[in-house]
Amino acid sequence: MTVDYASLPVANSWYSVDSYPGDITRLREIHIDPYWAGSVWLVQGTERDLVVDSGTGIVPLAPLIAEMTPRPVLAVALCSNFDHSCGFYSFDERACHPLEAEALTHPKLRDLSDYLGVENRLLAVPRAGFRLEDYELPGAAPTQLLEDGDIIDLGDRKFEVLHIPGRTPGSLALWEAATGYLFGGETLFIDPDKRDFPPQDTADYEASLKRLGELPVTTVFGGHYSSFSADSLAQLISNEIGRYE
Repeated sequence: MTVDYASLPVANSWYSVDSYPGDITRLREIHIDPYWAGSVWLVQGTERDLVVDSGTGIVPLAPLIAEMTPRPVLAVALCSNFDHSCGFYSFDERACHPLEAEALTHPKLRDLSDYLGVENRLLAVPRAGFRLEDYELPGAAPTQLLEDGDIIDLGDRKFEVLHIPGRTPGSLALWEAATGYLFGGETLFIDPDKRDFPPQDTADYEASLKRLGELPVTTVFGGHYSSFSADSLAQLISNEIGRYE
């Protein structure tokens, strides 16, 4: 589908920035339909900060993060889907599961117009002359590989890495036991329109959801949209189990 670029405004700013309790900030690409642009979460620590997912990369994310924190930053890709990981390239320290490394290093998707160029998913352009058809997703090899049970230490807070395959083979979640905070990426979000989004592997997906459902969660920071409660997580898991059999 051809995008009428002449009808789209040039954005003055690409990201919104919203503060959450617990020294957490959500950044969102406000000129892309939120179903097609993942949430980015900045988590502050005393020694370093954590960026959970990195958006589409249409506008580099790292320079904005550098304006927000003086500390070193580790960017973690919870999966390799383009709307969660393609800002990965703009960070110096980058981590993912080994099963996602190849897809992040050499993205196969080369034409974003197939995804963002229909149904008014793109609401503005980041700069004059920008065309989805001309934009190639920059690949970036991880500088660190994460396995299930690894700990990400920010100084005053620690996150456990959980391997939760299903959406993609190397999907991850990050769990902070001290607060009950769970970052679930593409695996955990509540779509207000309840659209079908089949996982790559249904059995793995359901096993991962059941595992996450056993955690004493207080707040889930979703891969799209906003955060939600433990009760909403339980309902999400209940709705998803058996949905794609």
